[in-house]
Amino acid sequence: MFARLASLEHRLYIVLFSVLLIAVSNVADADEDTEVSGEPLAGTRPLTLEGDIAVDTIEGNDRFLLREIEASVERRTKLWNRDTSSAAAYSKSIDPNRRRFAAMIGVRDPRPEIATLEFVATRVQPALVGHGDRYNIYAVRWPALDGVYGEGLLLEPTRKSSIAQVVAIPDCEQTPEVLAGLVAGVPIESQFARRLAESGCRVLVPMLINRGNHLSVIADGKRVSNVTHRELLYRAAYQMGRHLIGYEVQKVLAAVDWFDSEADNDDPRIAVVGFGEGGS
Repeated sequence: MFARLASLEHRLYIVLFSVLLIAVSNVADADEDTEVSGEPLAGTRPLTLEGDIAVDTIEGNDRFLLREIEASVERRTKLWNRDTSSAAAYSKSIDPNRRRFAAMIGVRDPRPEIATLEFVATRVQPALVGHGDRYNIYAVRWPALDGVYGEGLLLEPTRKSSIAQVVAIPDCEQTPEVLAGLVAGVPIESQFARRLAESGCRVLVPMLINRGNHLSVIADGKRVSNVTHRELLYRAAYQMGRHLIGYEVQKVLAAVDWFDSEADNDDPRIAVVGFGEGGS
């Protein structure tokens, strides 16, 4: 019985394959018999570009976007209704713009309550990764969203109280260690996280996603993608209705939440400062 079924299935495959060959042959014959007209379709014109069309397309997109960005400077003034009569009035007047921007970058999920920062340590590397004049440096992380954590360095003054709490955002091509003075890369006078800590501030430096591609897709020992880390996450976040910048904003806001929870008075003196990518 099994043999007969197998034979029947085999014959069925042969019939289907024969039908497919006949269909393909008919399409090919129809193409050969079709007379090609020299006139383009109505509303179209022949493609006469020479050279690399893909490169021309990308360059054309760049020109269009740059023109739109330049034109947006004048256009966006119509979308703002700033009230400069006082700080409170100004903040209230731009609140709709802030809310719209937050929605555009996906900042819409509630952040968890933060009880404390988590110190990151292993058996071979303690959480204390360095120290400077009047401050210690710790590797830390903190929850920003469900399943999403911010990571970075905490520069903690050795004095009992700090004069201010600061989230210091580096450029995406700079690591927290650079701004903390642990590695070379930024002149001493530009290491604002270290300088703030030396001045008595408690400083939290988050890690941003860089534009390298060394962690992009690799298969069988060969790289199959040169997409940068930021672009790779941009694409995935877009499918979720989110934005990489939105995730990073949530990490910064979660850090502010923690500073606020640590404050022992009504004036916590919390500031957010940035450089390069972090200052845009």
